[in-house]
Amino acid sequence: MPSTVVIPFKDEDPGILERTIGIAARHASVRRVIAVGYASDRLEPAEVAARHLADMTSTDVEVVAQRRVGEFRSGKGDGMLTGLELALADPATHRVHFYDADIRTFDPSWIDRAESA
Repeated sequence: MPSTVVIPFKDEDPGILERTIGIAARHASVRRVIAVGYASDRLEPAEVAARHLADMTSTDVEVVAQRRVGEFRSGKGDGMLTGLELALADPATHRVHFYDADIRTFDPSWIDRAESA
């Protein structure tokens, strides 16, 4: 069953961000990756990774700016909700995973464990 991975980000190391997106995009269970940036002027590192991965995988990789949800304390929750809303709008998505963009130990086994839970 196809999964969507949502990766909220703000000011993460571009190399780690690209690595995280790439691991998700290359995973056999993942059909779509949504990288959600804190602001529209901070999307470039993820956009570079998305263009690169579009040529290498058959996974849809989207980069979007988070939208403001609610009235109090903007932050990662807005990014997660933006990604969740996009994932749920896709009838092909059966599972949604959320991973931070700065996890240096992130590897495919994280997705494997979540898929088999």
